[in-house]
Amino acid sequence: MEPQIKEVVAVSPKTAAKLAAVIMFGLTAVFLIPMALMFMFIPPHPEPPWPFHLFFLVAPFLYAGFGALFAAFAAWLHNLAAKRLGGLQIAIIDKHDA
Repeated sequence: MEPQIKEVVAVSPKTAAKLAAVIMFGLTAVFLIPMALMFMFIPPHPEPPWPFHLFFLVAPFLYAGFGALFAAFAAWLHNLAAKRLGGLQIAIIDKHDA
């Protein structure tokens, strides 16, 4: 069976932002939280002006927040461009027929 051709003509900025925030938080938390724990036990030399390891604990939240903002902006931009140029074309294949 031949795949159906569908067009994506609108992307919800809210759902795109939520999805991007979760993905970006997960990607950074996997690396930065263990790094923060590691830096907590390594004595700094010279002494930083603020607890540097706290940045690693806050960074996933910052990354998720900014990622959500930019994903919402990207979805809005896609919707704007799709009105003039058309949406994305995607191929959908039914699992039952494949």
